[in-house]
Amino acid sequence: MNYPFKIMAVVLVLGVFSINANANSKCGKIKIAEMNWASAELIANIDKIILEEKFGCQVELVSGATIPTFNSMQNQNGPDIAPEMWVNGIIKPLNKSLNNNTIFIANNEPIPKLGEYWFVSPNVLKNNPEIKTILDVINRPDLFPHPENKSKGAFVGCPKGWGCYNVNANLFRAFEMDKKGWILVNPGSASGLDGSIARTIERGKNWFGYYWAPTSLVGKYNLKNIDFGVSYAGNMNWDRCMVKSQINCQNPKKTSWVKSEVFTLTNKNMSNKPNIFKYLSNRKIPVSVMNQMMYAMAAKRMSGRNAANYFLNKYKPIKLSWFNNDNKNKYVDTKPKTEFSTKPKPTISSAELEVERQKRIELERKIAALEGKQKQEQQKIDTDTRVPFLEIISNKTKGKRGTITGIARDNIEVAEVTVDGKPVTLSFNGNFNYSTYVPPTGLELNIQVTDISGLTSSKTVVLKADTLIADSSISFDRLNPLGKRVKNNKNALALIVGVSNYENTKARALYADNDAMVFKDYATEKLGISENKIKMLINDGADYGEILLITKDWLRRASKANKSDIYIFFAGHGLASDDGKNMYLLPYDGRPRLLDKTALLRDELFKEIQQSNPRSVTVFLDTCYSGTTRGTDMLVASRPIMIKAKEQSIPSNFTVFSAAAGDQTSKPLEEAKHGMFSYFLMKGMEGDADTNNDNKITARELHAYVEQNVVQQSSGSQTPELQGDKDRVLVQFN
Repeated sequence: MNYPFKIMAVVLVLGVFSINANANSKCGKIKIAEMNWASAELIANIDKIILEEKFGCQVELVSGATIPTFNSMQNQNGPDIAPEMWVNGIIKPLNKSLNNNTIFIANNEPIPKLGEYWFVSPNVLKNNPEIKTILDVINRPDLFPHPENKSKGAFVGCPKGWGCYNVNANLFRAFEMDKKGWILVNPGSASGLDGSIARTIERGKNWFGYYWAPTSLVGKYNLKNIDFGVSYAGNMNWDRCMVKSQINCQNPKKTSWVKSEVFTLTNKNMSNKPNIFKYLSNRKIPVSVMNQMMYAMAAKRMSGRNAANYFLNKYKPIKLSWFNNDNKNKYVDTKPKTEFSTKPKPTISSAELEVERQKRIELERKIAALEGKQKQEQQKIDTDTRVPFLEIISNKTKGKRGTITGIARDNIEVAEVTVDGKPVTLSFNGNFNYSTYVPPTGLELNIQVTDISGLTSSKTVVLKADTLIADSSISFDRLNPLGKRVKNNKNALALIVGVSNYENTKARALYADNDAMVFKDYATEKLGISENKIKMLINDGADYGEILLITKDWLRRASKANKSDIYIFFAGHGLASDDGKNMYLLPYDGRPRLLDKTALLRDELFKEIQQSNPRSVTVFLDTCYSGTTRGTDMLVASRPIMIKAKEQSIPSNFTVFSAAAGDQTSKPLEEAKHGMFSYFLMKGMEGDADTNNDNKITARELHAYVEQNVVQQSSGSQTPELQGDKDRVLVQFN
């Protein structure tokens, strides 16, 4: 993806540091981020060895993941170097940091040609030299027969729930692969995907599907990624179509995969170390070599340190290429060697030699025995055709929590049990237990067991709540308020309103009722509000009179002056007056043409709430005032244009979250069966919005998280807004 990085070329960055060209005489202390995947672990340890042995630095490896590492690098106490940072998901904050000169790109391609691809097994190209691109592969489904339908070709895509699931499905449609005799195979899980590769290739058959590099599996089986044969079709096609579900990507274009941007980043602490920066800029490891290294790390169970030493010894020409000719001698054989020594050479007796020889013989015998056992086990795996056994013992729902228990066994060995693609723990006797949040509409889950041969069994389990079953097509992470615990707020009150179906208009507010029902669980679990201090009004229960009764009567009676925290959640229709000065919330019995008589004037509602004398009021409004709905209908048919609502002032102790700007529409998130704003609001409250990991979420943090995701998901057509105290702590985890 062609992102507009302000500092891209390494030579430009080097220019920034050239002013201190002689400042490397004393390296000092350096922190390197050791990310939690194999290739990054390897590079971090390589950098540690070279910086210690060649530059005289004191190096500390710091464990990290992408977002926490990036955030902490901008502080003096964070890592100084991130050797392998995947930046596609942090484009905006990275550009900001580059502009502010708090982060620098030392290397824009530490592992050339890494990324996501469509791969084939190596024999495909060897035996069919005419195949040059993916287009050629697509014309040969006969080379990849589907195991259950030999007349069709099998293309193995992504497990459902992964980010790449939609992309592969849309590419499959774009290339019209079904018309050309292909079946898109869903491997079900990571182990299912890996198992399909191993099982197919080790049985001497051809494999075609999605994978990524660098990985140990690509190195082990020498998988070949092929050029798509078409150019990248642009960011708009990718961001607005390819990554979305089929319903939201009606006309996908043929395209190559978007480029994975991976950099080596440094902070400004490296500004006085130009020689180190130059080393980092030159340090590149070809993806083919990295694949082999990752396979070796997995097969030999190497630590990062051991793998780094292995690499530096095995691939010396690559190491030497990192340093220019002028400095080459500086980095090779830096420790002086002497041909002669004045110390006497140690002696060893014949008896001691014999003891060591016997130890070696015994060790070789044990190794041979282990290798024989491994061959036997591999033979079992290669010839295995029995699918694993899976039985669901019970599934029940109690309140908000659903529990599934079951047994998974196999004649060889169970590799993994997953629930909707997420691994669960399996006991020594094959039992498993899975607990999850069940929304008011119910939940449908897929249980899958995979053995070490890659064979699978699966069952669908329905957890019921109020006898309704949820749609199982959600590709977003399911909402789950039952995670991190918070303290109970004994002085908190909440009014929650959700109206999808209206008495006086056919225009629906899609999923507004579902938003409200699920938000009630977030009110108890994340805001710490007792259930007996929550009033929830849904659809025909949320009429004009009932809402006013609660605000004028119940809130005033239940509230404690200057002590109570009041929370208001409203999901439904909103409208502005013709001049845009007044904003209205539409109750169930409201009339769009008689707003001043039948709708709730937002400012008047706020004044009524203020009469309760609360300490604070937090309002979440998943609505809009433009005259449009969450669907495509105009709420007021007589209005030829959308009306832009004007910004309204709010009381000083109020904090108001709005789903969209005054002239925008609050959109649904079809895949999640929620309003887009409500979904990301609740997802953020789970902890995703706690970007600095201090176990609390402020209004500023929550809005930043919601805004970023809603803007991205809506392609810039919906921008949430925040008014009031931005530093108010909304969620405090224990």
